[in-house]
Amino acid sequence: MSGGAVRARAKPVHACRKCGGMAGMNASTGDECRSCGGRIERFDSMAELRRWNELLLLEKAGEISRLERQVCINLIADGGVKVCDYIADHRYLEDGTIVIEDVKGGAITDVSKLKIKFLKAMWSGPGREVRIINR
Repeated sequence: MSGGAVRARAKPVHACRKCGGMAGMNASTGDECRSCGGRIERFDSMAELRRWNELLLLEKAGEISRLERQVCINLIADGGVKVCDYIADHRYLEDGTIVIEDVKGGAITDVSKLKIKFLKAMWSGPGREVRIINR
């Protein structure tokens, strides 16, 4: 065991995918939102939920479009060998650029760092951008 401090994982929260409102204590994934009728989903942290709500506002204002969450991206090495999957928190279109975004609320693990480097090497380029949001 390392001598560094151990940081607790962020606590997941449940909120509406459509309006971003927090769900009640007994709500679970797939339930209907009492406010707007949208679907309740699990967010890995409050930081991820806050960013989702910001992106919903940007989409309503017309600054971004095609907003998605929990997007699976296959990380494929040279020669077509699939190494692993990267689950991005958000994907959207902004000024003609496809943005892949991940929200990190605390320390980034070594595995996450490696996946992020791989994703940036494989996926970044003209019309594509990878953003890591640290909160």
